[in-house]
Amino acid sequence: MKSFIFIVAFVLIGCSSGINTESSEKVIIYEMKSFQEVHEESKIERTDEQVIDQFIRAFHSAEKQAGIVDMVDPDYRVDFDEESYFLWIDDSFGTVMDTDDTHTIYELTSQSAERLKGVLTEQFSAD
Repeated sequence: MKSFIFIVAFVLIGCSSGINTESSEKVIIYEMKSFQEVHEESKIERTDEQVIDQFIRAFHSAEKQAGIVDMVDPDYRVDFDEESYFLWIDDSFGTVMDTDDTHTIYELTSQSAERLKGVLTEQFSAD
């Protein structure tokens, strides 16, 4: 029985998100041209705790995906203090990738994708 509990705990820990963003005083969001190039004029910087929290909670709930990663250019780059992530998103689906680990992706829950899409639409239409 002890070995079963150990195996279950190991599997659960292994499947948890690798997104480690705990907190940040600001979030900077760029629309992307390619993996290497942002639309500089699209830069949005927010210090609103609600906006920052939406991104952090969504990224924390993302599930690591198995397999080989071959992605199209990202929609956005999201920066928190020292951490940076690529984000692909539509109305009900989203994927996150740490810019320092481009071999691993994390899938957002559909609820998180919907919330972030709303936040992004609001933020980019406000400016």
